[in-house]
Amino acid sequence: MPTPLVSITCLTYNHEEYIRDCLEGFLSQKTTFPFEVLIHDDASPDSTPQIIREYAAKYPDIIKPILRETNLHSVPGHRCINLVNLERAQGKYVAICEGDDFWCNPNKLQMQFDLLESHPDYTLCGCGIYYLNHLHKTYTPQGFPAEEWPIPQDEACKRIFFNSHPFHMSAAFFRMDTMRSVEDIIQRDVMNAPMGDTQLFYHLATQGKVAYIRERMLTYRQHGSSFSAYDNAEKAKRFMQRSLDAHVRMANNNNHPEWAEEFRKLAEAKLNAPPPAPPSFSDVIRKKISLMKRAFRGDYANFRKYLALSPAERVRMFIQS
Repeated sequence: MPTPLVSITCLTYNHEEYIRDCLEGFLSQKTTFPFEVLIHDDASPDSTPQIIREYAAKYPDIIKPILRETNLHSVPGHRCINLVNLERAQGKYVAICEGDDFWCNPNKLQMQFDLLESHPDYTLCGCGIYYLNHLHKTYTPQGFPAEEWPIPQDEACKRIFFNSHPFHMSAAFFRMDTMRSVEDIIQRDVMNAPMGDTQLFYHLATQGKVAYIRERMLTYRQHGSSFSAYDNAEKAKRFMQRSLDAHVRMANNNNHPEWAEEFRKLAEAKLNAPPPAPPSFSDVIRKKISLMKRAFRGDYANFRKYLALSPAERVRMFIQS
């Protein structure tokens, strides 16, 4: 087999409901180059490892798993798992996709590859996304940023730090050699952080321009066990506190104490805000109707059809509409 030009890193934990869609999204990619899928399961107690084994047996030249017997994420001070997974990568470029998300455009890899190949000063590239909300049963497009990326480097770095950049971890595509050159400081800044996308994106952005393809090629799931699911107020508060601590440490590490203070004020305002009053029954109904209108523009007949579809069928329905 030829050496892969792109290494896809995929982290999974308790993703038995979602991992097939994720793997099928990889296998559906139409490329002019070989790629590999480096999948790392962090000791899932559900059937995720068995599903990964099934795909690895069927596609042994593409899907290369690590199936841990003990959970690495729960070890205090553990290394960034994506960096651990990428130690075995062979590609010139890296694409990331979490095991509960999936790519919904078969040309995603090729488009991002072509962009970075033709722009050697670009180090990182993202794309637009859809949100698949399992709680509200909606599938909605993310709005595109008002400005064209790349934007000035200093502004890109600041927006990434304050989490106002326009793309998600599972949309990221970047240069392996650039990541290797800043790997030690990424690891320093990601230590004990709840997530590592800010640290990774920030340090890649310090080395070159950040691009964005204005096409939605990722489906990002919002569900009860995802990091972005804040249905539990106490869980959300703990997450925000850890994020605050990590951002303050990162700002100080990178000679931006003014960012640390600004982020602290923003985070503490959220942490100290009184809990919202429980919504009334009529508020819940109005919110659900609003979500349905956003996703289906008032077409409730199609909404009922949508509920009966699999996630992959939902994506196809929206792309073709």
